[in-house]
Amino acid sequence: MLKSRDVWRGWLVDGATAPLADLRNGTVEGGDVARLFGQAGSALRGAQSALEGDDLAAAQTALETAIAALTDAGFVTAADQLRGMATTLSAENMADMAVQLSNTGLQTALLDAAGLMRAPAEFDDAALATMIFAANRRDTRDYLAANTDLIGQSEIVGVPVAISLTRYLTGELQGQGKADMPPGFDLGHLAVADAMVEADIIQRHFHWKFFTNLYSQSGEITGIGPALMGSLYMMLVVLVFSLIFGVAASIYLEEFAPKNKFTDFIEINIANLAAVPSIVFGILGAAILFAMTDLGITTSIRGTALLGGFVLSLMTLPTIVIATRAALKAVPPSIREAALGVGASKVQAMFHHILPLAAPGILTGTIIGIAQALGETAPLLLIGLSVSTGADLLSSPFSGGLLEQTQSMPTVVYLLAQNEDAPVRQGLAQSAIIVMLILLFLLNFLAIILRRRFERRW
Repeated sequence: MLKSRDVWRGWLVDGATAPLADLRNGTVEGGDVARLFGQAGSALRGAQSALEGDDLAAAQTALETAIAALTDAGFVTAADQLRGMATTLSAENMADMAVQLSNTGLQTALLDAAGLMRAPAEFDDAALATMIFAANRRDTRDYLAANTDLIGQSEIVGVPVAISLTRYLTGELQGQGKADMPPGFDLGHLAVADAMVEADIIQRHFHWKFFTNLYSQSGEITGIGPALMGSLYMMLVVLVFSLIFGVAASIYLEEFAPKNKFTDFIEINIANLAAVPSIVFGILGAAILFAMTDLGITTSIRGTALLGGFVLSLMTLPTIVIATRAALKAVPPSIREAALGVGASKVQAMFHHILPLAAPGILTGTIIGIAQALGETAPLLLIGLSVSTGADLLSSPFSGGLLEQTQSMPTVVYLLAQNEDAPVRQGLAQSAIIVMLILLFLLNFLAIILRRRFERRW
């Protein structure tokens, strides 16, 4: 669909009379022609209203006024078209004439053209600055302060445009009415934006900094960098804590624990914990944090990767215990009996023979448990992982990273989905979700590779 400004540009025909021909030749100031276009559009609006009424004389007068206004503006063809309508006007066809006049699009095109011709005279540096994300001006100042040798020189630097203008450039908003206009922009802004696109000044690029920038409410500069690193730290905690304690508990319960009511009670509770909703573990983590605060120990671990990893480990531990016990049971009893038959102790039989054969199942269960922990949101929100931006993780990733305030991928997806800007909710949140899905796919793929790598036949 052609924009109205494209329509009126097409009316600059060779047969146009002054002042329209003078406008095409550049000999008339835009403001004067804009006034004539606005008057012609207003006259057509009056004719439209009169034709929709029931007064034939008023409709004829309004049409004559519109014809005169179009003639003064130089639209000879349009004036002749209205003159033909006026000669056939009657009380019976006034409504049809109103529809016919509306379908020409003359009124909308003239008023939009008037607005566009006024816009360049009013478009200044301040208006141009609104098209660029505001923080870029501060960043440019800081960049120049850090590189003083650039003073007096020219350097081309790419900066993101405002998120509202992005919605127009991507076609989400067409800019043809108030409801379809980017917030804070008018037709003058859009005309300049179109010209910049045609001149290859505004270009579309993949937003690589999305993977390194901090989270921000501003969609132009928001990113998932700290969230990626925070999730990495937490998965390391989950891996170490859950794998060590989960495998140790599984070996003890399966091979060494006496079969009595106490161990039966433990096994039943482990099975029940595997089915407990994740938010319950978040409440447990919050309770531990509050208990530490009441004891006057510390609150510095709130929102850190260490606390987040600990809570996720508690949630993942039952899953790993169940998977590990199933892997140990899958080893044929003949392996155990053969090891004991040649003089190996029970501990030697476990760690030299049974555990290596159960390793594929243990690794698979562990990685699937970690993948489940990677996507959990509720327990992390309860312990404050959505409060900090996680900036310290990027500045010093290997200096106390586990004790830095952090974020995680699920919490950032939650924050992006709550953003007030539609492009952030619908675009960046979906992008973060895709990154999470890729990580989950890679973890599951790793589980398959490890299972096949260590799998043995007996």
